[in-house]
Amino acid sequence: MEQYEYALHCLLTDPNHSSRDQLIHAAVLFFGYRFGLRAGEIFRLTVSDLIIYDDQMVIYVRNSVYGETKTDNGVRQLPLIGSSSKEESDLVRILQLHVETYSNDDPLAGLFTQLGSQREIVDRRSCVTAVVDALRNATGDNDTRLRHLRHTCASRLSLSMMLEDVPAGFLGDLYKSLWRGTTPHQVRSLLVGDSRLSRRGIYAMALYMGHGSPDTTHRHYVHLADLLLKDCIDRQFIKLDAKAAAYAFQSSYSNIRQFKYRRGDRFKLMAQHFTRQSSIPTPGLQKYDRTVTPIEVENSKSRLTPADIDRLLLLATMRQSTEGLADRFLTTDLNVHDIVSIASKLQEESGFADFAIPSANTEDNWLPVEMKLMDTLEKESARVRRFLDRISLSDSDILQLNSALSIWANSHYPNASCLLIQKRSEIQQFLEAMEILGIAPSDFDALIPDGANENEANYWVLAENWLTSIGLKVNHVGRLPLSYSKLRTDSRIGLILRASESHQLGYQRTLNRALFIASIWAGQGQQDQKRLPIELHTDCFRSKREPNVGL
Repeated sequence: MEQYEYALHCLLTDPNHSSRDQLIHAAVLFFGYRFGLRAGEIFRLTVSDLIIYDDQMVIYVRNSVYGETKTDNGVRQLPLIGSSSKEESDLVRILQLHVETYSNDDPLAGLFTQLGSQREIVDRRSCVTAVVDALRNATGDNDTRLRHLRHTCASRLSLSMMLEDVPAGFLGDLYKSLWRGTTPHQVRSLLVGDSRLSRRGIYAMALYMGHGSPDTTHRHYVHLADLLLKDCIDRQFIKLDAKAAAYAFQSSYSNIRQFKYRRGDRFKLMAQHFTRQSSIPTPGLQKYDRTVTPIEVENSKSRLTPADIDRLLLLATMRQSTEGLADRFLTTDLNVHDIVSIASKLQEESGFADFAIPSANTEDNWLPVEMKLMDTLEKESARVRRFLDRISLSDSDILQLNSALSIWANSHYPNASCLLIQKRSEIQQFLEAMEILGIAPSDFDALIPDGANENEANYWVLAENWLTSIGLKVNHVGRLPLSYSKLRTDSRIGLILRASESHQLGYQRTLNRALFIASIWAGQGQQDQKRLPIELHTDCFRSKREPNVGL
């Protein structure tokens, strides 16, 4: 709570922003921390969703003209739990006056709109960046994200629903730091209608967070369950035999017997002893000293690993949306936008369309391009990501890999199961780069066509001898698909990956996917250096409810 109040004060007094922007940034922080709203839910709020009556505040989260809730369970009415500080009360009062002044009695006017407009929402990225920077300065943690406010809200609710009253000791201090003077009885009375402990509390918590099941809330959002469990165990009389205690504390049977002989058979003392012996830190409430170790906020985006890029693209194409992916992968919306843009451009250049990424500008095509997500894409994810996780290259290796990725993009054709490579030098460069990734030349087959005449056949014999000398197994085929060359479209060989335990990729299609992802990963740095001004909220993924209208 202290860190939240510090961040709120910083946003309300930030000299780098206008008073209106200060108000909006502070309100975003307020709704995220006190109500646990998702970022999308905050920016979809309308003036009629803010309900204040007799000093009681309720937020109505629902579908609006600015978008729909993540699921049907996201539609809910959330009361403000606990007392408000003076800054929070002033913030709500000023926000309400501001809304009444500028909404022009439009019930569908956005709560966070551009100056002079009732329906045009403010730039989401700049707002989130300002709030996250304030949170990082307050906590001293550069990994802090806006989504963590929602996790904090769930953890606060969890304590109030699981504790009979404010306990003593560390857990009690933690509860007071999160709730100030609000007791668990007061929270349960407001949300459940009954101050007693019951199973209804965990369902009320899930409903407040907009989840369909308490399992989702506890599995992904609550981060204090271990402390609650320890508090429960400390209050119980537990007696374990030596063999069970040795298993529980991962110690030897003789150590347990020796401890019992010297200190007695008290479980709590035994737990404290082996916890200290294992160098497990004791939890404590240590405030971040901002005067001693000032933090330099990292505004640069973090670079995702190849495996994370694969996960991100698969989720984006399955959902047909990139919303929420920046928070999920602890990166920025700009980084997600860059990755999808690079992937869309590479898909056009290489013809590799297994991810079925929509074109960034559908109106630029003469006809609508119908694409379908590859059926086996999710099934093959584990083996591709294992391969991608092994990519750890030096600067010289990255340069060599870049040249091979360019060769792959030019040699991949949707109508061919193999790569169609036109030059000897490209074969050599490609195979050398594959060796860096752990794929030997002997794992590839070279496919050469039969010559159209005796003279061509002689040339293909020479080519076969050369291919064999560099470690490739050569197979003859009747014909290969023609390559898109302006010179000789039949001057090419096929290169195809064989299944092997050394790379465990399976076959050529999974290699194509791995190289597609590696190309995007390698292109992130280049995108940083030559980024053009772009509209951050223009997403090549259309809403499922929006028709794909052609020319």
